[in-house]
Parts: sequence; C-alpha cells; structure tokens
Amino acid sequence: MYLQSIGAVQNSSASPSRERYLKKALFPPQDCPPNGVTARMFDGGLVTLHKPGSFEAHFRAHDLDVIAFSLDAPSRVYFSLDREDIRPRTFSPGQAHFLPARTTVFAQQDDQKGQILTLCLDHRIRFSMLKQMDWTGAPSAARINLRTPLTSELGHRLRSLFTQTAMEKSDITSAIARTAMHDVLSAIHAPEERQATRARGLDHDPLQRAICYIEENLEKRLTLSDIAQAACKSPFHFAKLFKDAFGISPFDHVIEKRLERSKVLLRHSILPISHIAEKCGFNSPSHFSKTFRARTGRTPRQYRQFR
Repeated sequence: MYLQSIGAVQNSSASPSRERYLKKALFPPQDCPPNGVTARMFDGGLVTLHKPGSFEAHFRAHDLDVIAFSLDAPSRVYFSLDREDIRPRTFSPGQAHFLPARTTVFAQQDDQKGQILTLCLDHRIRFSMLKQMDWTGAPSAARINLRTPLTSELGHRLRSLFTQTAMEKSDITSAIARTAMHDVLSAIHAPEERQATRARGLDHDPLQRAICYIEENLEKRLTLSDIAQAACKSPFHFAKLFKDAFGISPFDHVIEKRLERSKVLLRHSILPISHIAEKCGFNSPSHFSKTFRARTGRTPRQYRQFR
C-alpha cells in the first residue's frame, strides 16, 4: 500500500496530545483505510474521502504527493507537520493543502460539517510536470491553505467522481488529478519566483514589476493603464520602455503569456475549452480559438488532440 497510516478515530473528543503523537511508532502499513475514511484507487493514484464529523489521522506517504481539499464548510483542525508543535488551524472550503512525499502529518478535526478529500499521486508525476514547465527546483515543503481559481472546482469534481463505480478505470479521474497537481504547483511557484525576484533586487525594476503583475492577473481584463500603474509609469512611457526592452508590445506579451497558460491546461487537464478561455483571460471561446489558431496554426481542440 502506498500510504502508511494509523490513528484515524471517529467521534474523537479529546484534544490532541503532543506526547501521544511523538510516541507513535514508525507508521506500520495498513491494508485497509482507517475508520471513517473511504479509499478508491484509480490509474495513477489514490483518492480518500473523510466523512463529515470528528476524525484523527496520522500518516506518512513515502512515494506519494498528497493534495488535500477542504470542502463544504470551515473546519477547525489540530494540525502538525513533521512533528512540529500541534496547533489549531482553520481549513476553509475552496482551499487545498500540498503535502509532498515523506511528509509526516497529524490532523484531528472536531465534530464539524467540513469534509476533507485527499488526492495521492506518485511523486514522479510532480517532477515530470515541473520539468515540462521548465521550472527549476521542485517544491519540497508542505504548503497549507492554498487557494487558486480551480481549487474548489477540482475538489468537488473529484468528490463527484468518487461516487461513481467506474472511478478506478476513469481517464477523467487521472486527468483531473494531474490538473490539480499543476494547479497547486502553479500556486506555489508564483510566490517563490516573486521572492527570488526580490532577493535579486529586481522588484525595483519597473519592467519586472509589470511582468509580475501580468503573471498574477492573466485571468483578468488587463489594460495598458493597469500594467503601467503597476510599473509606476505613465502608459505612454511604459509602452515605449517595454517595447525597447523586449521587442514586443505589452499587449503582445500578455497574449503570449495567456497562450502559454492555455497550452498547459490543454495538455494537462480535461477542462472544457470554454473554461480554459475564461481562466486565461480571453473575452470568449471564439476569441480564444481565433487567437490560438493565428499564433500556433492549430485550433485549441487540434492542439489538445495531438499533444
């Protein structure tokens, strides 16, 4: 079994004890899910669903990255990573929590309505995806309370598939799982890039500020005035500065970045093309298709078919 876990107890009312936590052994493998947890395998991973109410879980995934989705209602969870002090956290619906392989996790939830769904994927998928996206360095630390435009949608979609008997053989499940991993990696990568930029002193560069602003707001309607304001320049001077530096206009740069994001979603997700158009900032699916074909020579549908 990929997951080695112990200690899931329904209707647990006692507060978690750090001493009891630290005394737990080396996570002996179990062949069945803990109480109150239903597990379903699919081609490429595992999905588990915790029943609403109280539970306690203590696990370590040796070869799997775990993405946990908070659903329905806020949950107060006593939480610890890698044997740090246990402390209460609030997990809100629509949030995701990334737990890379070999992370030790302890969680205890009070009797609340919030539900937790976990997605477990082979850690090699993460490294392969990062290589394809040409991102140097893979996230190695757990990240809690991530929120992206897709988080809520993906969590509820996985829960819906969880109830279907064909989930184990479903290509849809695998595609959604990979979309979730890409979504989480994107949420982690963006702030890390901004931090690296600040460390290099590039945040004082108006062009770098503008590029960061564009990356963070691709799904929104971007105007030259908005971007210039982020760079602390007038629209006229910013447009000239940008064209002199990069050889293209700010508008063309925005289109290129939107197309780059759309290609990733077309490759790694099963989202409808209309949703991809919206999440990449295009005015309509027809505008997206027309722009995509003009720049690549293929329609989004053709690109997806021959990816």
